[in-house]
Amino acid sequence: MPSAFHWAVIRYAKPFLNSKSESGKVRYPIKHIKHSDGFSCSMHSHLIEVRSALVAHDDFTEIPPRILKFGMKLGNEGDECFVPTSIVASNKCISFPSDPETVKRMLQHSKVACLAIHEKLIMDLTILRRLTLEYPEMAKEDVLYTKNYGQERIDAKQAHMNPPDFTNDSWLNAPVPDYSDLHNGYQYEEARINKDFHGPEKITLPDGSYFEITPNKGG
Repeated sequence: MPSAFHWAVIRYAKPFLNSKSESGKVRYPIKHIKHSDGFSCSMHSHLIEVRSALVAHDDFTEIPPRILKFGMKLGNEGDECFVPTSIVASNKCISFPSDPETVKRMLQHSKVACLAIHEKLIMDLTILRRLTLEYPEMAKEDVLYTKNYGQERIDAKQAHMNPPDFTNDSWLNAPVPDYSDLHNGYQYEEARINKDFHGPEKITLPDGSYFEITPNKGG
């Protein structure tokens, strides 16, 4: 239970804390998800606080350590010398919630947060597509994020497009920090989220012509 709780809190809090990036320190803003049904701002703040106590060692100021010295006094009265024969030090840190209901609320809150973040990401991908259509020059300038998979001319009506499996493109395999000098490196988890736009939709080109996208009924 302690290991599972510590790991869960650390993983939850990570996006909401300052992280280094090429543009400076960034964090995921809570404003995008705090109005989702079931999201608890108080639980969110609590998990961030617990994370600080677990990882940043704030327990030392929150819970003072106890030190017990056991020994004997030597010498004459009024001029004794205390000689410790044993010293015991103790302290406490958060382990896991004692109330099972609290664990359930944490789980429910975390699920809501994850789903809300996923929905926001899908919405952002949709906005990115809309901006790409509205501002064609963006695609020309975004050389870093552009790859030509070849061209296929479609002249006939009711033509079918068979897109390549670009979700497994090697370019999506982002480079990670090199920690090979530490424990022979680390393994990283990866998440890839895809949003398809297969219509039905009518696309109007700058010259006024248009074409329609309809879902492929054959799958």
